[in-house]
Amino acid sequence: MSDLIYKTYAPLYIAKGLWALPVAPGTKAVKVKGWTKAKLDETYFDQLIEKHPNHGLGLGMGSPIPGRPGFVLGCIDIDHDRYVRIVEAFFGGTPPCGKHGAKGVTFFVQVSASLKNKDFFPAANLDLPEGAKVVELFIRGKQTVIPPSIHPETGKPYEWVGTPLLDIDLSQLPIIKE
Repeated sequence: MSDLIYKTYAPLYIAKGLWALPVAPGTKAVKVKGWTKAKLDETYFDQLIEKHPNHGLGLGMGSPIPGRPGFVLGCIDIDHDRYVRIVEAFFGGTPPCGKHGAKGVTFFVQVSASLKNKDFFPAANLDLPEGAKVVELFIRGKQTVIPPSIHPETGKPYEWVGTPLLDIDLSQLPIIKE
């Protein structure tokens, strides 16, 4: 696996209209301050690629879905394996594109741009730590790490679930709207 994950893969996602962000090696965090307020254009991304070629790859949520006015890229991050099937049932089956790191799964979706990030907590304890989120809806100002970045806990690359994001027509992602 190349040590130049961000330099190698970011241009492919940027060409698709997605916000590819550098993730510091050994973390899940974008170390670029102010990306949520930056003008996310070609010049900005070129500077990030130049400065952070050896970083992992994250996608900023909220990038517009081409050909779908009013919809942006979002994701549903399921932090506990036991909730994956519940979310799949909500969609009537496994969504076409997701990724997996150490536990749970993250599914990519189209989201009404007017919606806000949302955290979901279990109705009962269910052997989870107090205040544990089980599912998060990322829409704006959040990012998720994607393959082939290395997961900081497992030391292995994240894996695609279903069709990789580069290979799917974004308009085919499930829709979440008001």
